[in-house]
Amino acid sequence: MCFVNKSVVRKFLLIICVLISQLTFSQNKNILFIAVDDLKPLLGVYGDELAITPNIDRLAKMGVTFTNAHCQQAVCAPSRASLLTGLRPDLTEVWDLKTHIRNKNPDIKTLPQYFKENGYTSVGMGKIFDSRSVDKDLDKASWSIPFIKPEIEDKVHGKPSVRGFQSKENKAIYANLKKEGKTKGLEKNKLNQFMMKNHKPSTESIYISDEGYFDGALAFEAIQQLEKLGKEKNPFLLCVGFHKPHLPFVAPKKYWDLYKREEMPLASYQKWAIGTVKVSYHNIGEIKSYTDIPDSFDENGLINEAKQRELIHGYYACVSYIDAQIGKILDALEAQNLTQNTSVVLWGDHGWHLGDHGLWNKHSNFEQATRSPLIVVDADMENAILNDSPIEFVDIFPTLCDLVGLPTPEILQGKSLKPILLGKKKKVKQFAMSQYPRGKIMGYALRDDRYRYVAWYRDSKGKHPIETDILAKELYDYKKDPLETANIVAVNSDLAIEFQEMLNQFLDEQTTQKRAFKKTQRVARKKKKEAVTKATYSGKNLMKNPSFENGQGKWRFGKNGVVEIVESEAKSGKFSLQFTGTKCSAFQNLENLKPETTYNVSVFAKTENKEAVLLKVRFYGDEDITVRYAKPNYETISTTFTTGKDHTSARIAFVKYKPNATGKSWFDDVKVTEVGAKTSSIKEIINENHDGKLYIGATIGYAQLGTPVEDILTREFNYTVAENAGKQARVHPHPKKWDWSQINAIVKMAEKNNLMVRLHGPISPQASHWAKNDERTPQQLEKNMTEFMTEQCKKFNGHPNIKWMDVVNETVTPKGEWFGPKKGVDQWENPWTIIGSDTDKNKTPIYISKAFEIANEHASDVKLVFNQHGGMEKAMWERVKETILYLRKKGLRVDGIGWQAHLSSREDLAFNNEKLAYFSSLIDWAHANDLEFHVTEMDYKIREAVTESALEKQGKAYVNILNVLLLKHASGVVTFNTWGITDGVGKHKDSARFLFDEDGVAKPSYYALKDALESAK
Repeated sequence: MCFVNKSVVRKFLLIICVLISQLTFSQNKNILFIAVDDLKPLLGVYGDELAITPNIDRLAKMGVTFTNAHCQQAVCAPSRASLLTGLRPDLTEVWDLKTHIRNKNPDIKTLPQYFKENGYTSVGMGKIFDSRSVDKDLDKASWSIPFIKPEIEDKVHGKPSVRGFQSKENKAIYANLKKEGKTKGLEKNKLNQFMMKNHKPSTESIYISDEGYFDGALAFEAIQQLEKLGKEKNPFLLCVGFHKPHLPFVAPKKYWDLYKREEMPLASYQKWAIGTVKVSYHNIGEIKSYTDIPDSFDENGLINEAKQRELIHGYYACVSYIDAQIGKILDALEAQNLTQNTSVVLWGDHGWHLGDHGLWNKHSNFEQATRSPLIVVDADMENAILNDSPIEFVDIFPTLCDLVGLPTPEILQGKSLKPILLGKKKKVKQFAMSQYPRGKIMGYALRDDRYRYVAWYRDSKGKHPIETDILAKELYDYKKDPLETANIVAVNSDLAIEFQEMLNQFLDEQTTQKRAFKKTQRVARKKKKEAVTKATYSGKNLMKNPSFENGQGKWRFGKNGVVEIVESEAKSGKFSLQFTGTKCSAFQNLENLKPETTYNVSVFAKTENKEAVLLKVRFYGDEDITVRYAKPNYETISTTFTTGKDHTSARIAFVKYKPNATGKSWFDDVKVTEVGAKTSSIKEIINENHDGKLYIGATIGYAQLGTPVEDILTREFNYTVAENAGKQARVHPHPKKWDWSQINAIVKMAEKNNLMVRLHGPISPQASHWAKNDERTPQQLEKNMTEFMTEQCKKFNGHPNIKWMDVVNETVTPKGEWFGPKKGVDQWENPWTIIGSDTDKNKTPIYISKAFEIANEHASDVKLVFNQHGGMEKAMWERVKETILYLRKKGLRVDGIGWQAHLSSREDLAFNNEKLAYFSSLIDWAHANDLEFHVTEMDYKIREAVTESALEKQGKAYVNILNVLLLKHASGVVTFNTWGITDGVGKHKDSARFLFDEDGVAKPSYYALKDALESAK
């Protein structure tokens, strides 16, 4: 007989009941998910004694605060896309502010979507996803109800103006600008852009209720939702995204009054770290877009102290404003008796530079940009705990799954933090990984308990980075150097090797993870199908107004149906062609085609309700061609046609004639190109039709060697310039280090492809950092300059492909003054004037004479160029002329003048007859004095939307400069060099400034240049 101990049975049953009740409780646990934009750890709980944040500090006492948490990329859209999918930017392929998450990954599962599909009521409001990376519904698939957008209307101040400003002064200015913009014919986005371009202050402080600004209204809406959701049976995921402290720093005055302006702490280290390079930094472009910032820089190139204190004051005020709103939500959570059954997560999407390293905003791999607050609260877990282990934002998704008892998707790249929350472990991983792109260069930052290691890889986007592609490395020790004042990678090479091995392993594993993830996405299966229909283009687009940016333009509309050009649903630019209902048609007649020649025609199209639209080709000498399309997403539809023996025209038409159709259809980016057309390159046109006095070149960077960019260079141009590979900062970066590898590689490429080379900027403002410290002496600088210039001249003199050298670069300011050093600035300044001046009337800096003396002695076979930046400022160029004549009077050879022609859509130089006339006279003076004239750095930045009309204007700007040269090249040598080849690289990657787009496709400016060269035969 078996005897059973009843006490043991009772205990066993009790344990089972507890486990079952805990499981049930866990599966019904709510989540309050709070995001704060641009929030760095300036909070009381993080040790900031100035910050007044009692509510966030209260939240921290309820749970675990992670003091070493890092985002995956320090910019809004990529960081949020990564956090909300549990995947790193290399998997989502969202590295910028324009890529849609689901365009790259149609079947991706977001955190709120996953919880919604597992029984949660998923509600979103405020800034959760960055709106630029999702659909107009803020990722419709993620939410149980439509995304909530709070309305703001203060009882005293009313509705806010653009960017949320509420002061009478700002509203009056915007009202006047709006009126002015409308008189110019501007509407919607263009009108807003006009207003913001002319008035966009960085701060506002007025007496107003919390609800008078967005975040106060958001908190009120969140409280209403808590009251509603708390009564429902299903658990909820409530996502609340606050906008502040993102710029502009706008908060009710009572929060500004919590702080004293004079007590605002300025960053104690506002320089580049010793041993770092340009790729680590950015040009603080985001904050410069605010109209009160550009005039706030001091003589050191930094924002002046008064403005710094105002900005820091504004940041603290906004943090306290958000803290108060979070407090209201926590109070409501408690009032609804939801605290015990709700997990709370508070996070900032990335950090923020407040002047350290001279930086503002985010956009870097430094500690101040990647480190951000993360607080996790759960009634079942530890409380009032500070954890300093490395944590990543990709850990949040699996952590929440673990907290509420949902299975964790296998594809997620983070690790659950639950063992830390339970107090069972102090850390779950060895390091956190962040990354940041600079064009096609990608920097990966590995952060552990003490160190940060960064490796910058060239051309790593979309492919597996390998160690041989590393351009620069950084290593920081936060125990000894919390301000990142020195890169110690050179002095601690053994540790750097260890970190690099960890990084190599990480990248290898991530490549495997990415392959597995991409197999789950329809985009991988879709590409093959698209390859059948996607047009292949060759040659110039023959359509006029192909993207409808000029209104109806050359298009003709049918008399029936609703056909219009609309400012929405554009595939590119701002406008598209829209059909509504049925009996719609639009067409354009093409003239001057070649007989018996094949052409490709393509268009992007989409349509509602599966109502078919037609692409038709007619009147080309054969039967009509019809292509049918009936899908809801933009895809390319295309066909080819061959003109008849006696036919030189064709009609391209779009038709929708489905009976009883009521939906809308759209078309954009129409293209017709000659198939297989043999077109001459720029180089071929020059070789065939010009007499050796004209050179057209393009600048190439070392990282672009061996890529399609090099192929374009060697096909199209007859000379080149090494971007920065020949400058002292690259060749002689340290007193005992010489590195000719990059310039050697570019010269070798030029030699192989029979390209002439101009050596760029050996003696220029961008000297090595070690030549730019505050203790420099004239003797040290002269020795440094002489040593470097002599070596460069000796090395390249006599080389058959080295034709020119910019002996000096950027010597005179637009006002005609000598361009010299700026105290405390270690970039874009000229240390060489410290050496001293000659005794001539202009007190010409000795370094200019010395540089030409060295070049005359050691570069006898090279043409010597005096290169200058700026526009067509007469005072500047007159000083350049005087200097050249002075050098010649000293018996020194000067062979040419160079002009760095950096233009943009915000200036009129290329379209101003007076300035072009002065440019023409400058070339006349050069040729009259037996000098060549070189346009050395031509580009044209499009500062607005990159539309078809903007691209055409860009082409005209290029041509207007080239045409002046073409008129002069009979009297002397002229050259025209573009400061790059393809768009999408470097700090101006959004300015679309070159002849080819980022995929290497020729733009209108390329064809405009070719036409100008053909016309000048």
